[in-house]
Amino acid sequence: MSVDVYIARGSEKNIHRSVVSGVERELVESVLGIPVPKESIDNFNCVRLWGVPRSDAERFWRNIKKGDVIVILPIKRSKKKFSECYVTIVVGKFPVNVTQSEIEKSEKLSRLVWEPYKKRQGIAESYPYIVFLNSAISIESIEDVLNILGKDIKVLLGYRESIQRIRKIPQKAAQELIQRIAKVPDTVTILTTLEEVYLETSAKLGWNIVNCYHYSTKYNTCYGAPIFLGNKDVWGSEGLFEELNKRLVEKGFKPITWEHLKQLIKSITKPGVVWASWYLSTYTNQVEPHDITIMMPLTQEPQ
Repeated sequence: MSVDVYIARGSEKNIHRSVVSGVERELVESVLGIPVPKESIDNFNCVRLWGVPRSDAERFWRNIKKGDVIVILPIKRSKKKFSECYVTIVVGKFPVNVTQSEIEKSEKLSRLVWEPYKKRQGIAESYPYIVFLNSAISIESIEDVLNILGKDIKVLLGYRESIQRIRKIPQKAAQELIQRIAKVPDTVTILTTLEEVYLETSAKLGWNIVNCYHYSTKYNTCYGAPIFLGNKDVWGSEGLFEELNKRLVEKGFKPITWEHLKQLIKSITKPGVVWASWYLSTYTNQVEPHDITIMMPLTQEPQ
């Protein structure tokens, strides 16, 4: 079966809510009354999904199928502002039978997840036609995706519907996008690599304390060192974040974003296990994680 490529458009806030961060699985399943596709559930038990409003785009939603590629593009006022998009694979849809009862459930969920969006034709108040997405989301530059698809920005801007099939896409291009999605590292890979570079950095700093509760003979260092996370755009200098991404690339994976790392740190922070110090960054004017302390093995075998 051939793979089609669709482009979806939406506000940055709505994209961040359901594509980048994901929606709580319990909320989605309790409202829709169905188990969501396993492929759409990430390691934080959140579901990646997108919604299509009542519009002419409904016909594209009806045709989209499992295995198709979807490129989600944040709506911008100027083409000069286009920079990144989100690429993933369709793993399911709802409503299943498009009954009135199902549509009422999906409309209820959409109002809990997404904000209304003002457009020329009026306000899209709900998005009852739901597309479940693979939890592996590849963040790509618009320029790279256009090059793969053999399209230019003018053609891209011509797709005005909230979701629409991109015409005349060779299967080779669709498969290249799928390969990029396959390189997105899962949580276990990220945690394993994070712990590796954390211990290596700790050893370089000569971190060894008297009361060492967890020691790595492999890296000849104690756990428990506060290690600077870095990110030059956030703290002005490089650190663990850059080393983590270098190592992921060496392993054949794509680098992760700062937002992804922040979400991961929040999820693993527990007393006696992981601690992170958060401070106000003068670069972003937001509270950001500054350093991380791993106090016991996360994925490494106890030594």
